[in-house]
Amino acid sequence: RPFSLTCFSRRFSKLAPAPGRGRVCAPQPLALLSGSSAEKLGDGCGSIVIYRDSGTLTSKNYPRTYPNHTVCEKKIQVPHGKQLILKIGDLDIESQKCEFNYLIIYNSTTVYGPYCGNMPIPKEIILDFHEVTIRFESRSHVSGRGFLLSFTSSDHPDLITCLERGSYYAELEYSRYCPPGCRDIIGDISGNIIEGYRDTSFLCKSAIHAGIIADEVGGQINVVQLKGKNRYQGILANGILSQDGSLSNKRFIFNSNGCDTALNLGGGDALNIQMTASSSWNEINEVGDLVEWSPQKAWLKVPGPSWAANQSNHQQWLEIDLGEKIRITGQFRDCLFSTYAFNTCAMMLCTVIKVWSLHHEGTTTAFSC
Repeated sequence: RPFSLTCFSRRFSKLAPAPGRGRVCAPQPLALLSGSSAEKLGDGCGSIVIYRDSGTLTSKNYPRTYPNHTVCEKKIQVPHGKQLILKIGDLDIESQKCEFNYLIIYNSTTVYGPYCGNMPIPKEIILDFHEVTIRFESRSHVSGRGFLLSFTSSDHPDLITCLERGSYYAELEYSRYCPPGCRDIIGDISGNIIEGYRDTSFLCKSAIHAGIIADEVGGQINVVQLKGKNRYQGILANGILSQDGSLSNKRFIFNSNGCDTALNLGGGDALNIQMTASSSWNEINEVGDLVEWSPQKAWLKVPGPSWAANQSNHQQWLEIDLGEKIRITGQFRDCLFSTYAFNTCAMMLCTVIKVWSLHHEGTTTAFSC
């Protein structure tokens, strides 16, 4: 047996429910197998993203098949005096008796599990203590995704996992708490922050795409459900490429306190001050008029030609001064690549002290904050 349990009568304890009827079980030390196929502690862990009192954990390769002969053990905790809330988003472990492939959640006095196979799995576990250990172990097997779970403290009783979609909810408006670590979970989202997201999209992954929350931190999302659209346009934002989507009955948007609106740089003299460039191109058109490709014309709302740099300068830049600290949740850019335009196109950010930093999203250079 990979582990053993010491069980006590329920009448002697007020601990939370555990395996078996009317019993509370405390785990004895868990010994790893010895030999050439012995499990290595920790090599069965996949993504682990934790920020303060919330996090997401998965088995290795999730949602693909987890490897043979592995162990993942991770202690999680929230502040003293808080309850610990666990949500199991997915559990697919190939075993019927949980002898060699299983997931358990335990501390010094209580065990939840082992869980495996087709047995009923609690979607939410609320613990009256602040610390537990998650242990996943595998031996030889053929298939199984493993597990994905999220946790937080009792400060966020509306916790959801990375796998919950907009279609799961009937309410027109609702608020939920997303854990950190949902960006890289495999699964498509369709849409964007302006038009909304197809209701089949993952809620937390969509919120990261929209810039409502940061993947490393998680946070509260406020969702509004609307009538669906005929088509959803996919775009790259915050490290996530959303997909084009087809007709759906419903879609959702985020109540983002104005972050879904375009930045307004103003007009007139203010616009001239806020947009500067290394150089600009001037030419005389066919009727003898001067045409200026000045920096302020880079703003899409300004009619006429866009900004173009002088050909004599090969290191060109366009600077936009927003005037104050602003949270940017997404960006659209259109660069013309040709002999007479850009051969590279990048975006950079800087603070008030002019320290510039270049940000990348995969193979596309972009910015985030």
